[in-house]
Amino acid sequence: MVKDVVEVMDNPVAHPDIQFTDLFIITANTSSPFALPFFTYTHLTFIYAHQNDLPKCKALIEDKDGKPTTVSTYDIAKLCNKLGIPKESGKLEGLTFSKYQEASKNYYAFEVMCTKGRVNSVQANWYAWHFQFFLRKPDSKELYPFWKPIEFDLCQQRILHPTPFNIEIYRGAWLKAEITRDNQETQEVATSAVLSANSGSFFAHCHIILQTTRTLPNSTI
Repeated sequence: MVKDVVEVMDNPVAHPDIQFTDLFIITANTSSPFALPFFTYTHLTFIYAHQNDLPKCKALIEDKDGKPTTVSTYDIAKLCNKLGIPKESGKLEGLTFSKYQEASKNYYAFEVMCTKGRVNSVQANWYAWHFQFFLRKPDSKELYPFWKPIEFDLCQQRILHPTPFNIEIYRGAWLKAEITRDNQETQEVATSAVLSANSGSFFAHCHIILQTTRTLPNSTI
């Protein structure tokens, strides 16, 4: 039996040459968190290579003394258009299983970096458990289409209500993904059986007509 208890990633970065711009970090800390598709290798390298030419906007934040101050950040909406990230990509976020693997490792590395390299920080550790719970499952690739929408909701809940990682919640979520997969497979089998039965009835009916036609005397057909 494969255990679903996870540990912190040993090597969180999928690509060792990944770098995050200062403005990328500022944007993540002053506006809504970057969506997971931003963290694919292709998108991160593009952002780093074209960091000075990407669309920017101003954001109002509080400085260390609690005083309002204006800072420059990336314009996330325009950056999505620039990178070809659809605004409404659904809970799969336009990511294939392999791209999800890649982005999750880079996202975790980003969280570690934002907490000054403290791998065991609350935030970084939560994402380590979050990603690895799924990725260490032997059938993770098979269940990806069913798990990803649930994973999306879990991340949204974490953003709105930061709480410690709860393994029982994830076990329940995994069971839900398995049930959804099983129900879909059952439905597909049932649909296939109905189509096959209907097809068989149709051809059987045609066969009867042909047989009747062949035995009719003076048939005009």
